[in-house]
Amino acid sequence: MIYSWRYTVNTDPISRITIIHLGGEPGTERIWESDQAIHFQHYDKNTHTWVTELTREKTMPVDMVTGFWNAIMNNVVVLYTITGGGGLYYSVFGRVNGKLLELLKVDGIASGDIWLEQGRLLVKECSKYGEWIRQGEHFVMIPYLLPSVPGALRIEYAIDDYGQVRIKSKQFVVPVGTVVQIVRTDWGAPCDQIRIRSEQHVDNLVAFIQRRAAAMMIKPGTVEIDIVPGFDWNHAVTVRIEAITVRRIRPGKTKVISAQLRRPLLTVELPQVELIHKHMSGKINSLILSIIIRLMGQAVSSSSYIVKGSYSVPYNNHDLLSLVLTLDIYASGSAHSQTVQDSLFLNTKTGQIYDLSELFAKGVSYEAVLNRFLLAANGPFSNPPPSNHRRYYITNHDLVLYYPMGLYSPEAAGIPEVRIPLDKLLSVLSPDSPLYQMMKSEQGDSNERSLEQQLATSRDDYTVKEQLEEVKSALHALAMENWEIKHQIETGKKKEQARFNGLLKEGKYVFSGVSWEGPEDAWRHLTVGKYYDYEIKESSIPYPLPPSFTAKDYANQLIITGDRNHTVTFYSS
Repeated sequence: MIYSWRYTVNTDPISRITIIHLGGEPGTERIWESDQAIHFQHYDKNTHTWVTELTREKTMPVDMVTGFWNAIMNNVVVLYTITGGGGLYYSVFGRVNGKLLELLKVDGIASGDIWLEQGRLLVKECSKYGEWIRQGEHFVMIPYLLPSVPGALRIEYAIDDYGQVRIKSKQFVVPVGTVVQIVRTDWGAPCDQIRIRSEQHVDNLVAFIQRRAAAMMIKPGTVEIDIVPGFDWNHAVTVRIEAITVRRIRPGKTKVISAQLRRPLLTVELPQVELIHKHMSGKINSLILSIIIRLMGQAVSSSSYIVKGSYSVPYNNHDLLSLVLTLDIYASGSAHSQTVQDSLFLNTKTGQIYDLSELFAKGVSYEAVLNRFLLAANGPFSNPPPSNHRRYYITNHDLVLYYPMGLYSPEAAGIPEVRIPLDKLLSVLSPDSPLYQMMKSEQGDSNERSLEQQLATSRDDYTVKEQLEEVKSALHALAMENWEIKHQIETGKKKEQARFNGLLKEGKYVFSGVSWEGPEDAWRHLTVGKYYDYEIKESSIPYPLPPSFTAKDYANQLIITGDRNHTVTFYSS
């Protein structure tokens, strides 16, 4: 929802006056537009007249947006003009320390737009988006990535320094009713042009969603989206989206064929999927066959062997399909068969095949979370193995990671697997994640609210814990570099020295403080020491951490308190 109000200042004299609110008493501030200028006025109770505070010359017709802006913690008025060619001109007015000021003035933004949303002042230039924020006494614009439309097919692209469009896929088949969102993820030059075309009238096929770079496919048909970097058609890329009427397929309906190949003796049972579009089915089935051939090339090293192939379907529901393809190679002279395995996790509506990274929210350290489960499992891993050795599949309740046979454990032990319950991964999922959508569908509508609350809570917990993990690592590094944690004050003949132990307790770090006795120049550790718990002050951790946060710098100045209100600090010895 966009939290702003839009007014068009018409030429009708009655409509030239607009009541605004910039921090004064309600009804005492207004804008009056004359033919030549825009006048900001306030009502003087003493003289009972409207007094002009600020005037700006008007050279073009203007529109107005007003709303709350976090940067000044007050309402602002944005006067803007979008020309016939799409150029944006705007000024932002607001009160700072009670004084009405023109805070920003920007001219000539190509294909521009401006609006206020949830306290943010957002600006569009071509397909790039930015947010105005305050840094000290200045206002600066930072990149802004459009949020995902829930349930949408999100297509992301970037333009590199050479003016080339980088995009993962350029062809999509979606059911009618799908929302398609196409988002540019970089913020560099050049500007780009987006052109949407179709053999039919575009407005008959799609319904555009304002300020989300998205549209709903409302009828069957094909839309082509041209991305033109720097208006250079020689480097243009076309994304083709076909909307079709969905023919529902029963979950679990997978056609299976068995193939006999002569040399070597090969018996492989492989799945052939039937999706909502024949072209898409053919593409997936060809990929399955190519995976089988690749697995054979990886595993076969003997001139005499028998290959038996099989597959399993650990998950097939709610338009998501997980397939596991397995080859058992029996080579002459070998005591054990060699097993190689690969898998696919795909959306049966769109044909999209998910990489592991696409299961998680953008920007989260999902690798660190997976590694913690990996090392905690009762398996062969003492250190996290390289990610390029890892494959995965999905079951009703688990994300299963597996690794090549014989590489981390004896071949006789089979393929090493680690199962991670899906509900333990909520902290690194987003509402758009296929795993979250799958969990929501499995739980049903009655438990959807509960799952949403778990997601929000888990993300908050994850954010805090990840920040604390950074601090913990930095403190450990300082200790390894001969830094000391010493008590600042002396109580009688006792001194205390805090010893880092890396425990996490109710969202705070806990340190052990051991009691010492003796003169300052000859500390002696007591045989029986008294231990104290020290916790980081809750107020000492900025939340969320600022972009300039450096864990080591923060650890250097970190303040902790003890159970007797003693204060200790970190400093170089």
